[in-house]
Amino acid sequence: MDLEKLQTLVLLRNKITSLSNDSFAGLQLLKNLDLEGNQLQTLEESTLSHLIGLRYLDAEWNQLKELSPSLFSNNRLLRFLSFSYNPIENISPDLLRNLKYLQELRMRGLNLSSVDHIHHTKLTHLCLDDNVIQ
Repeated sequence: MDLEKLQTLVLLRNKITSLSNDSFAGLQLLKNLDLEGNQLQTLEESTLSHLIGLRYLDAEWNQLKELSPSLFSNNRLLRFLSFSYNPIENISPDLLRNLKYLQELRMRGLNLSSVDHIHHTKLTHLCLDDNVIQ
């Protein structure tokens, strides 16, 4: 199947446990990726690196424990990002540094105690409910 023109990929609730480096190879035009409700434990930079036009990423309700500070080094056009309801306790300040177009960030239910590192002037929606922010 030739999917090189694919712009939206929805993989909700498929019990996906891992993604390889070439899971999205050949999908350079992909703008929207929905991975919600799977069982992902890691999300590697190399998995997303081909998706330079990615604008929407939803990875809610997975098993992600940590996110590499350089995870989005090639995804600078992201406008929507959600990692809600994953067992993440700490977000590196570098994770969001290059996301200059980010408008909506959802980090609900992550057990975060601080969000001092979120400094994005383009953000119009920020969801932080169900954390332990002090």
